[in-house]
Amino acid sequence: MADPLPNKPSFSPYRRWGIALQVVLVLCAVLAVVVMVNYISRDYFLRWHVSSKARIPLSARTVRLLESLTNQVAVTVYYDKEEPFYSTVVDLLTEYRLASHNKLSLRIVDYKRDPGAAQQLKAKYAFLAAPSAKNVIIFDCEGRGVKPVDGNALTKYVLELLPTEKEREFRRKPTTFEGERAFTATLLAVTSPNPLKACFLKGHGEHGIEAVDSDFGYRKFASVLQENYIQPETISLLGTNTVPADCSLLIVAGATAPLSDFELEKIEAYLNQGGRLLALFNVVGNIPTGLEKVLAKWG
Repeated sequence: MADPLPNKPSFSPYRRWGIALQVVLVLCAVLAVVVMVNYISRDYFLRWHVSSKARIPLSARTVRLLESLTNQVAVTVYYDKEEPFYSTVVDLLTEYRLASHNKLSLRIVDYKRDPGAAQQLKAKYAFLAAPSAKNVIIFDCEGRGVKPVDGNALTKYVLELLPTEKEREFRRKPTTFEGERAFTATLLAVTSPNPLKACFLKGHGEHGIEAVDSDFGYRKFASVLQENYIQPETISLLGTNTVPADCSLLIVAGATAPLSDFELEKIEAYLNQGGRLLALFNVVGNIPTGLEKVLAKWG
């Protein structure tokens, strides 16, 4: 009997890098907006779909990802159908299924009303045995990659003061539904063998990816990268350090001090080997970093 054919990779190298590059370019644009208007970043609102029969439009990036799938992905909605956002989750995933050209299947299991099916899933996925495992969406790429999404964490809320004349009373008001961002990031995770890596250079006063309070910190940008299955990390090029071989994108985030000639030589060698560089300049100090002459060679 002939050996079974091996699973085809979920992305060809060309498609994977094409999607990754598009993601990075979009994220860079988002980053610029975040840095300039960070103080209004909390003001997002959910566009509700009143009718369950209304089509939920997917972003162009999600559609391209779904169209590029080659392996089958099984999505299981392990959910209480009485939950307020159950229909929103199912409607959105139905759009994923339709856009995938039959590469993504959708199964719904109400763990409260179908205990038999729920028990079978618990036997297959050990994480469902936890008492807190309620309202979970499971992405399974032919057993090669399995990742759950917590449905309870998809909706963001704010506390709203109720207009009563009695004691002050608050209620939780939903403001955003982040289903597509979570589902697309999870789909990337289960279909890609390894995450892409974005390396942030440090040691020259660059904006830090760990900064929380600063208006110029890039922690939010780093979170967006992680949600898109791109792993951010900081690196130094001092001493014998070089740009890591698995670095998909080198980012110099607004250096305020010049880079040494040795560091510039390492960056140029990385570029000559096909590496990618995102150089962001700090307009406040307007201090030459040395990257100008490196970039000049690349037009």
